Amino acid sequence: MGGGPVSENAAADSQSGKSAEACFQPGENALALFCPSETMRLELANLLKYCALAGIDADGILSEMKKEGLLPAPDRRGGKKALVEFRNKILAAVRLD
Repeated sequence: MGGGPVSENAAADSQSGKSAEACFQPGENALALFCPSETMRLELANLLKYCALAGIDADGILSEMKKEGLLPAPDRRGGKKALVEFRNKILAAVRLD
C-alpha cells in the first residue's frame, strides 16, 4: 500500500531552516512540502491515511507533483493550491478503479 507514515517532525523540520526539498523522503515529511496551516495539515494527514487504506500510491502522486513543479510549495497559498491538486489526483485515482 502507498502513503507511508507522515513524520510528526515535519513542522519542526520546516521551522529549523531545512528546505522542503531537502526534507522530502517518499511517505515522510510530506507535510513540509505543503507549508500547511493547521487545518491543511489535518486534511493532508487524513488524505494520506485514506490513500494508505484505499491502496492508493500517495508517494507516487507526491513525486508526480514534484515533477510538475507543484511541490515543494513556496508558501502557504501555494501549499493550498497543491493540496487541492493532491485531493483531485486522489479522487481521480479512485474513479479509475
